[in-house]
This record gives sequence, C-alpha cells and structure tokens, in this order.
Amino acid sequence: TTAGALTLSASSLAITAGSAGTLNVSIPSPAPAGGVTVNLTSSNPAAATVPASVTIAQGNTGAAITITGVATGTAVLTASSAQY
Repeated sequence: TTAGALTLSASSLAITAGSAGTLNVSIPSPAPAGGVTVNLTSSNPAAATVPASVTIAQGNTGAAITITGVATGTAVLTASSAQY
C-alpha cells in the first residue's frame, strides 16, 4: 500500500431519480505507471448506482465518478484500492 488515503470530493451529494451527479476521487500523489484502480460500491443500488471501478491514470491524482440516481433513497458510496 501507499501512504495516504483515497478521498472523495464531497461528503454528500443530492441527486434525483433519473439524473446523475459527479464526485471526484483523489490520491495524495500522482498515480504510478499503469494507474490506480479504485473499486466502487453503493450500499443501496436501488437508490444510486456507481461504476464497478474507475482508474486514476498514470501521473494524475484524481478521477471523476458518475453517480446515477435510480429512486428516492439514501446510499453510502465506498471507494477502495489495493494500493491505498
């Protein structure tokens, strides 16, 4: 693992069913060769969905995540990486 942590650009995001919002995931230093894969999950995919993963490209410190509203409800989004 690498020192530091993954961070999301906001602690909360309000979106409506059928629309999408964006958060950014970031790391404390530029991604190495091959990038950094960040795995994403939603605690309630009936309310909000996220892609299974996003890659922070080599040399970058962040990537955008699109969250799609499915229905009224609350979901906790979790981001994890084997490298952080």
